[in-house]
Amino acid sequence: MRRYAGHPLLRSLDVRYRDDLLMRLVARVVEYLDMPHCFTGRLQFASWRPVMGRRRDANIGTGQVETARGRLLHRVELADGTIRAYKTQSPTEWNFRPRGPLWAALMRRKVADVQAIRAYARLTVMALDPCVACDIEVA
Repeated sequence: MRRYAGHPLLRSLDVRYRDDLLMRLVARVVEYLDMPHCFTGRLQFASWRPVMGRRRDANIGTGQVETARGRLLHRVELADGTIRAYKTQSPTEWNFRPRGPLWAALMRRKVADVQAIRAYARLTVMALDPCVACDIEVA
């Protein structure tokens, strides 16, 4: 949850513990506590901006919204009044990509046995994206 990475509590925990799972769970609590500010307009969770098209006839726009699982991205390309292309990138795609946040968290974790890494991996997956069902296999 990078959007809260600069929060004093998270900075303090990061320096002391360097634990991805702990950081993610505490960031989630900090975000919940900060939610009332979202309704007063202090934080802007959605944005839309046009970007330059590659072709003269193309209108391309991108949008993003911060969700509980991370940033959700949208990209739409219009041509001649119709949608020519539409693409999204979900937080799940980002969190579980090769060498992404899950990989990084697991690579930094030192564990004593297979059961410990299995438990840590399951908790980390749930912290990253509680909507994803998973099976953990350790080879």
